[in-house]
Amino acid sequence: MKKWMAVAMATVSMFTLTCNAFAVSRASAYAGTSWRYFLSNSTTTANKTISQDFGGTHMGIDIPVGEGTTAYCVADGIVELAFVKFNDSGKPYPSDTVGYGLALKTNTSDPGTKNKLIVTYQHFQSRPIKNNKTNIATGDSLSKGDTIGKTGNTGNSTGPHLHFDVSKDGTWWGANSVSKHVDPKLFYPNVEWKYSKSSRTISDCQTLNPDYVMDVAFIDYVGQAAFEEWVSMTSVTRSVQTVQSFKQYFNITPEIEKQILNR
Repeated sequence: MKKWMAVAMATVSMFTLTCNAFAVSRASAYAGTSWRYFLSNSTTTANKTISQDFGGTHMGIDIPVGEGTTAYCVADGIVELAFVKFNDSGKPYPSDTVGYGLALKTNTSDPGTKNKLIVTYQHFQSRPIKNNKTNIATGDSLSKGDTIGKTGNTGNSTGPHLHFDVSKDGTWWGANSVSKHVDPKLFYPNVEWKYSKSSRTISDCQTLNPDYVMDVAFIDYVGQAAFEEWVSMTSVTRSVQTVQSFKQYFNITPEIEKQILNR
C-alpha cells in the first residue's frame, strides 16, 4: 500500500512539474515576441498603471491614460477589423457616444493554439488613423511602431483609458472568454506594472458581440455626417443601435454590403 502511494505521489509530482514547466515555457514564448509597447513608452507611470486587470470576465487590461494619448501598433500584421461598437443592450450608451477601436491579426503565432494572435484596442477618440495621416481600414497592413489612433473615452467607458487585449483562438472577439485570451502583461515582462483600483474606468468593455460591432467601411459608405446624425437621432429617442438597425435605416442590402466590404 505504501509503495503504491509513493508511486502515485511521484506520478502526481511529475505531472505537476511538467504542467508548471509547460506554463513557464509558454509564458517565456510570449515574453520573447519583442512586441512594441502599445503606448508611447512603458516607463511613464500613467502608461503602465492598470485600473482593471486581466481575469474574471475581463479579457484584457485597462490603462487609464488621458484622452489624446497616442496608441501604437505592437507588431506587424493585417487589420482584422477597424470598428465602431454599439452598446450590447441595443440601446445607446449613457454617454451617447459609440466606441471606436481596432483589431489587428499579428504575424505572431500562439505557442499553444498555433493561431495568429489578434490584439484589440478599444475606446479610441475616433476611428483609427495610421501615423496621423490616413484612415485605417479592415485589410490594411500595419507595421510594428505605426501610430494607430488616440486614446479616448468613447463607448462603454466612464473615464479616459485604453483597453488592450490579446485573443488566441483565431477570432478578434475570442469567444468573449478569458480562456481564449492571453494576459497582455506576459508580453512585457520588464514592465513594472502599477495598480490603481480607485480609478476603475470601465464596467464591461470586455464584451465584443459581432452583432454590435460594425466595420468603419459602413461609415465611409454613408458619410461621417450622416452616421453622426443617425447616432444622435437614435440617442435622443433611445432607439436600438445595432449593426442590423443601421443597415435597415440606410437601406443597405446584402448586395450593397458585399460591395462595401469588398471594395
